[in-house]
Amino acid sequence: MSRRAGDENLFRVGIDDNLGAREQGALWLRDDSTGQRYVGISGTSEPGFAFQFDVDLVRVESSAWLPAGGPAAESWRPRMRSGMARHNELIGIFYGVTWLSSEFVGQPEGLVPGSVRFGMNF
Repeated sequence: MSRRAGDENLFRVGIDDNLGAREQGALWLRDDSTGQRYVGISGTSEPGFAFQFDVDLVRVESSAWLPAGGPAAESWRPRMRSGMARHNELIGIFYGVTWLSSEFVGQPEGLVPGSVRFGMNF
């Protein structure tokens, strides 16, 4: 559960789930655009595959990105994300897909962006 104030005032509740070889003791961050989680500061892990599933619901109170006189922000924004990662001692790669509901009233449909992340230890 989180609350954000600033360019958008909103309240978010959701669930994040991981299966497989994910980093333990790492600092996890969330991408602003897709909501996919990624490691900001590494922890420890065993090489292997990992799968990520996230879902959240956002209640939007106001948005500076949709100014007065323009389209109104959708009051509720459901989101779903999934992804798969493979890593070993030297490299790691992640691919994820995110379903984003409509951002504003009148938007014909949501979006489905993909995201790729590649990391290399040296």
